[in-house]
Amino acid sequence: MKLNLNDVYSFNWDQLHYFEFDNIVAFDAFKSLNFNQEKSLNKSKADLNQQIQDFKKGLESLSESDQESYVYQKYYINEVIINEIQRIQRYSSVLSIFSFYESRLKSICNLIESEFEFKVKIKHLNNYEGDLNKYWNYLSKVFEIQTEKTESLFKPINEQKKIRNIIAHNDGITKEKIDAVQGLTLHKLGKNFKIEIDEGVYIGNLLQSIEVFISALLIEIDKRYITLKKK
Repeated sequence: MKLNLNDVYSFNWDQLHYFEFDNIVAFDAFKSLNFNQEKSLNKSKADLNQQIQDFKKGLESLSESDQESYVYQKYYINEVIINEIQRIQRYSSVLSIFSFYESRLKSICNLIESEFEFKVKIKHLNNYEGDLNKYWNYLSKVFEIQTEKTESLFKPINEQKKIRNIIAHNDGITKEKIDAVQGLTLHKLGKNFKIEIDEGVYIGNLLQSIEVFISALLIEIDKRYITLKKK
């Protein structure tokens, strides 16, 4: 990606430079991991498909139904294993991304709390709406950043926490039919629905959304830092 120096923001709060660098490294690592996992999955699927095609060449004298029966007996378990690896990898990626995201918000709030003596501490805020909302409330209501450019970025990510919770607490199974999201498919499973993450689209979009939000957030934090230090 070509770097536009006009878009580079120079932080006044030195600690934010380290946060920004850590974020760049982490997001690049997540993107590489996602790419390599999908590449490995696609290769496994292609290899299995080739094995099936080679196997079917020796069954040409049989009827199509008999061929399918032999293929099923020999390779069905392999298909199930690949699909399970795919499910575990993609579910794990979502959990890891949200764990990282939450830890970054927690760290930045702790940094602010160590720098400024606000009467309201992080521990004083309730988290009945979840830790992400707690950290957002600290940033927007206690530290009082300007939210015009960040709230619209925060809310869509926060809504996806529901997907993370369904994966973490119920193995991707939900009784509710959740709103359509690009890269997610709901499969009917009795009275319930099973979440399937398609390709790398959902994970890629999630990473992009969080990266954009945190970048914008750090700038607003720095602006608020400047204002408070001038008082």
